[in-house]
Amino acid sequence: MSKTVVIAVAALLVLGSFANDASAGLYAGGKAGIMMVDVGSGDDPINAGVVIGYAMDAAEWGALAVEGEYTMSVVDGKEAGMSYDLSTLAVYAAYRSAGSFYGKAKIGFLKETIGMGGASGDDSGLSYGAGLGLRVGDSLSAEFEYTLIEKDVSFFSAGAIFSF
Repeated sequence: MSKTVVIAVAALLVLGSFANDASAGLYAGGKAGIMMVDVGSGDDPINAGVVIGYAMDAAEWGALAVEGEYTMSVVDGKEAGMSYDLSTLAVYAAYRSAGSFYGKAKIGFLKETIGMGGASGDDSGLSYGAGLGLRVGDSLSAEFEYTLIEKDVSFFSAGAIFSF
């Protein structure tokens, strides 16, 4: 297990000690950020997407959720003089700690599609991430996340989540 994962889990456990209930029920939102593609020196794509999920009964330590996420390039990346786009479709098990300021961890299955010059290819596999959030009132949260898409692709994003 990498040091980064151990540190992220430890931070989430500490954040979970703050009082305030985590939200339970249906939620949806949007996110946008940069897909950091670690192959060459080109420009990385900017992706935007939607998140929809269901948080199980919240407890004083936080809430577990199942969430789906779809993102697509709104600004194409460039590599070797060619433009490319990247889209992702994922399902995650997610944990959000309790408190107004909270931690988030997620792990799940993701399918990515990369298109370049009229050709496309897919890959799928394990994806995971961690982030921080701030609950603003009873139904709105802001989240900042890092998600490992695959070995050479990471997604740094900011988003808003609305609880119903």
